[in-house]
Amino acid sequence: MSDLHKLPLYWRDTLAGHLPMMQHFRPPMSEAELAEFSQMLPLVIRSTSFLLDVRSGDFRLAIVGDEMRIIARDRLCPGDISCIESLIPADPIFERDEEERALEQSILAEHGMKSRGGPA
Repeated sequence: MSDLHKLPLYWRDTLAGHLPMMQHFRPPMSEAELAEFSQMLPLVIRSTSFLLDVRSGDFRLAIVGDEMRIIARDRLCPGDISCIESLIPADPIFERDEEERALEQSILAEHGMKSRGGPA
């Protein structure tokens, strides 16, 4: 059995995609455990772009019905969501396009910096 499963990621009540997560991110969880795991999300949700620095409070865990979800803060935008490493987008609006990626690479090269990773 795999140590990973996919958690749905929601932004503004819209399914943005799914993120592979470790098995311990599964219900049932108490409210205290949800809060504790939510504080750890910046350690496991990573950005492939310098345009997004994942911070505490950007994402939280919630249980809706019997489904555990990752909820993105409303102040994030689709471009921020598209920068999340390992995101399996549910909608084209959350896919990182090549033009955006090329512009970012150009800015980084101009300043002698390297990319954080992700697809080239």
